[in-house]
Amino acid sequence: MSVGDDPEKSEPEEIPEEGSGDINGMPDPEDGSPKGEVFLEAVEGNLWANFTALYTWSSDGKSFLLSRPKYSAKSNGERKGNVLINLKSAVETGYRELTNDNGIQDGLWHEINTTMSVAGNSSYVEVYYKYTYDVNFGDDPHLYANKTYRFVPGTPVITAPSGPIGDPLINVLGTGGAFAAGTITIHNVNNDARLGTADIYNTGNWTATFNMPSGLDTLTFYAIQKIGDLPSAKSNQMTVTLVSTTLTTPAPNAIVLADQLVFSGRGFPGNQMWAVFPNVGTELSERVSVNTNKTWEARGKILANGPWLAQAAYQSGSGPVKYTEEHRSFTVLGKPNITRSTANKDMSFTVYGTNGMEGASVVVRLDVIGTPVGQGRAQSNGSWSAPVQVAPGTVSLVAEQTYQNIPSGPSTAQAFKVRPPKLTAVTVTTPTDTSVKFEGSGYTGATVLITVVNGPNVTAPAPAPVNGDRWNTTATNWPFGSYSLRAIQRFPDGDNGWIDSLPYTFPVNLILPDPTDITYTAVYRPVFSGKGFNGATVKILNPDDSPAAPEKIVSGGVWSSMASTEWGPTFKRKVKIKQFKDGQESPTWQEIEVTIPPLAPVMDAPVENGLSPNLSGTCWPGAVLTLTFSDSPIEHPVDNDNGTWRFRRDEPFAPEITHTATLIQTAAQQPSPEASRTFTVATPMRKPVITHPTPNADVGRVLTVRGRDGMAEASMQVRDAQFQTDLGTPKVLTADGEWFIELPVLEFRSYTIDAQQTLRGQASERSTPVTFTVVVLPPEFDVPQPGGNLPRTMELSGTGMSGGRVDIWLQGATELLVEGAFVGADGWKAEVTLPVGQTTILARQYFEGRPSKDSAPLTFNVVPAAPYIETPATDEHIGRRVVVSGFGVPGDTVTVKLGDAARTVLGSSPVLEDRTWSLTVVFDQPGGLYGLMAVASSEGFDSADSPARAVVLGTYLPSIEVPMAGAWVDNPVRFEGEGRPGIGQVVSWYNPDQVWASGLNVEAGDWQGGATQSLSAGGHWCRFKQTLTDTADGATASDWVESGRFEVRPHL
Repeated sequence: MSVGDDPEKSEPEEIPEEGSGDINGMPDPEDGSPKGEVFLEAVEGNLWANFTALYTWSSDGKSFLLSRPKYSAKSNGERKGNVLINLKSAVETGYRELTNDNGIQDGLWHEINTTMSVAGNSSYVEVYYKYTYDVNFGDDPHLYANKTYRFVPGTPVITAPSGPIGDPLINVLGTGGAFAAGTITIHNVNNDARLGTADIYNTGNWTATFNMPSGLDTLTFYAIQKIGDLPSAKSNQMTVTLVSTTLTTPAPNAIVLADQLVFSGRGFPGNQMWAVFPNVGTELSERVSVNTNKTWEARGKILANGPWLAQAAYQSGSGPVKYTEEHRSFTVLGKPNITRSTANKDMSFTVYGTNGMEGASVVVRLDVIGTPVGQGRAQSNGSWSAPVQVAPGTVSLVAEQTYQNIPSGPSTAQAFKVRPPKLTAVTVTTPTDTSVKFEGSGYTGATVLITVVNGPNVTAPAPAPVNGDRWNTTATNWPFGSYSLRAIQRFPDGDNGWIDSLPYTFPVNLILPDPTDITYTAVYRPVFSGKGFNGATVKILNPDDSPAAPEKIVSGGVWSSMASTEWGPTFKRKVKIKQFKDGQESPTWQEIEVTIPPLAPVMDAPVENGLSPNLSGTCWPGAVLTLTFSDSPIEHPVDNDNGTWRFRRDEPFAPEITHTATLIQTAAQQPSPEASRTFTVATPMRKPVITHPTPNADVGRVLTVRGRDGMAEASMQVRDAQFQTDLGTPKVLTADGEWFIELPVLEFRSYTIDAQQTLRGQASERSTPVTFTVVVLPPEFDVPQPGGNLPRTMELSGTGMSGGRVDIWLQGATELLVEGAFVGADGWKAEVTLPVGQTTILARQYFEGRPSKDSAPLTFNVVPAAPYIETPATDEHIGRRVVVSGFGVPGDTVTVKLGDAARTVLGSSPVLEDRTWSLTVVFDQPGGLYGLMAVASSEGFDSADSPARAVVLGTYLPSIEVPMAGAWVDNPVRFEGEGRPGIGQVVSWYNPDQVWASGLNVEAGDWQGGATQSLSAGGHWCRFKQTLTDTADGATASDWVESGRFEVRPHL
């Protein structure tokens, strides 16, 4: 649709759609605001014309003005339309044309330079719009629209007062009043109670005076203006507060830090405020003025620890000093003091102090860092102490007390000198001939200093710094002898001095040491080595003191000597070692045990020998050899022929897979590492055997060759041996044993075939050839199966050669039963009708003029078709006596039986010429769910069972006591009787679909109810049946019970 065809899309952009909100800040016209927009849409058939204008009410609603009118009309190219407006309020203007017979009809908006007004009734105005649409032919049609716009008085505006006030008499000022027309009232926001009425002046300004409601300090109020009975919207809200003088800080019973004591509260701006001790007047704070926010805050003086009372004092100008009534209690908490001490301290010591608050906990911390190092508690006299744990050095500590979970803040710092811990042990070693090494644990950052207290005159070792909690230092050229040494740790004090630990004294005796770090190589001729004293002679002896290896001189602190002879595999052979120098010897013989495990035996490459290779190699003479294979856990002993061996396993290995032979030799009570070799044995190719087709057999053109002695993963190929050409493609076998290959479609002729399989490039011997002939095979029957049953009219089906034709005949007959049935992709089928009895048929197939042999005779039974049960219906409720009926084949006999395991026979009935049958069945079974089945019989043959018809048997008989037999009754007829728990209904005796009473509850053995319709005058019977819910016998419904005849009186 183009512009000009859609009245919605032709509205001016600057004027919102109807009901869309304000224009240039003006409310929606539907709200009846003093200013707004008129929008009217006139439609007649497919013609439309829209009109819009701005409107303004006077403040008293006595006049209504339209301005900036615009119009648009559906485009037809004409330019002589007419816009007419009629305004109706206090008076009616009548229609006035705003155009001059020159309305443009192009679908666009056009503004008219005019205004229009009407006297208002201070309630509403009705705007009527008429547009005369200019057309080329015939009379110009008129389009109409109208709408009502209501007047709402202007909302007044409160301009003062707001905020704190000092006088309960409130004088309210405002604007927006309607002089001589409106009434403005002031209201409490909380309950809308009226507070006062305003005086309105001709300027629109207004005033109102009233008192602050009793009991309030803060009041929020608004104003409403009424003109006649029309109220305006609520004005803006104003809040005023009467200001009182208070002390709010410290809070009651607060704990305040001594250096953070502040008094604050509220008061009237400009007043002087300060805090005093009650009744004494002692000033507790500086004096301050209340600020413009009506609050004041004065810094407190430093007060002693403990409880205090305060009240606020205030003074306005030079007036008298006044006091608040409240005496505010609070507690001052000061910082504790640490007592100075100049003595050096251990890393654990006790800090003492004063100025504590009784019961407060005191925490001692590292200055600046703030890490806690100790804790104590203040006593009643203000003293306190705290055990601390700190690092060595000059330590600056601060204390902070906490009272009732309020911390005081840290005290002034106090410095202490803390010494490092006393050494507890020093390890002494002689790493070289001329050096003595001292080492041990220390305090990281400290320096260890060792001095000689007693002994030979020697130079002390250098000071040793402690790093990572360890230190070491070495002295040189100390002679053998006894020494008494003193060791201390010292720590920097931060002022170019040291803080020393308590001393540690220890002895040192220097003698020729034992050899150390003795090792040997675990080879057949071992090498012994170790560390010793330079220049000393090391002796290596057997337990009988004979040399086990040549003597060696220690050089560079180490020695090494190879055994005098080859030992071979050895187990825990003992050797003792000692060093000698300058007539001195080391204190003790160092004894070691030597164990040398046997090396791995040697296994040469396996030599092929059928399915079990020859294995051989070398070993340690006298060792015990054990050989295993990866395919079996059996261990095979191997003869050791003075260092050589050979072996071949009797059991053959599986071909074409990798096997591993593993050999271990055991000597000196120790097994050697393994020696192993991998090998494979080749698979012997098997000659395939063809098992199908059998020799000289007749086969069809589509043939699957089957056989045995196949080999997994081998490629099997069938060949036309007569012409020595392959038949089809080779097939890879997935398993050993039986195999099959589907050949391509064969020709009608004689074939001789053989098969050959190939595995990993190795071909087997070809199979024994098999000769057979490709012919047209007899067709096969799928339906019927031998000895099977089919109904008189049946469909025969089977398989054959696709595209062939099938003939079928009765055994002994000369005429065909079926001729030329076509064989499709899904086989063949044909419908025939035969008499009941045992029947034998044969078949023959033709393909491209070639006949097959006759099929084998197939004998089956022709039986009656299964009958159909029509009544009772599925899931129908029946009684002990019921008529079962249905349809069948005339002349057959239908037998009805239960679908239980015994197939209980209920009765029989012949099928009549009209194909119907029926019989009355009487049940002696208990009530419940049953299945009814029917079987047709003829000439000694039975049909299949019909589908079971599910019925609900109700054998329980309730009673009908009212109406009694022969009774005269009036409408509505009343029914009563006895039954079991459940729901029953009463129906007509001649039409069970006509229900006379339903939903009858059977309770306490009785039921009753009235007919829901009037019965005709005369004799009637009724029937009653109910559901059963007591599950006493598994039944869910009763049988029908019938009343005696009763008479319904005619209606007079």
